[in-house]
Amino acid sequence: MSKKEKEVDKIRLAILKIPKGKLFSLADFRHLAGQNNIKQVFHRLAKENEIQRVSRGIYMREKIIFSENIHGGCVFVPKGHDIIKKIADLTGEIIFSHGADSLRYLRLSTQVPMVEIYYTSGNTRSINLGHRKIRLFHFNSNLVRSNKIEVQHVFSGLAHLGKKRVDLDTIKHVKEVIGQDSFDLLFHHLSDIPSWLSNILFLARRDGNG
Repeated sequence: MSKKEKEVDKIRLAILKIPKGKLFSLADFRHLAGQNNIKQVFHRLAKENEIQRVSRGIYMREKIIFSENIHGGCVFVPKGHDIIKKIADLTGEIIFSHGADSLRYLRLSTQVPMVEIYYTSGNTRSINLGHRKIRLFHFNSNLVRSNKIEVQHVFSGLAHLGKKRVDLDTIKHVKEVIGQDSFDLLFHHLSDIPSWLSNILFLARRDGNG
């Protein structure tokens, strides 16, 4: 068996050991072989329906979920935030929730968006997962500098809520949801947010709400 054949066989075996439904990418196998050999195995396994493409460069082994209410079972689809995390790990993008979703995280809204939307430091694009769709919109703002999920949700959610709907009671509520430590981190990024939002955060701190 040639070196190439050994590498190809090693990659194939490694992929087939991955639990069904778990996301993986070509980059996860760089320690086993060269890029061309990895691509060759992925192409072959995808053609044989051993693996399914979820997004560009991201795959999984199909997982069927069986239920008494579903004849023949249904295909498992990974959660949106798991896919987004894998994309961010693969591309180096900073990706965070759209304001509508952040408001739910901050318990300022109970509305569930029909389409999962995220902001990204990368390119605008869509990911289709059967009947589900995830949209990523390029966000040309310094807000994407922070990798802290609570900070992202606060800035994204409050910016989406808007100046006229954010008051001191809103800020007090946000602090209670994310906790003092995460709340203090907001003040490290005030130069990255709209002045009206930084002003009300300062005002909340001065009045004892922060």
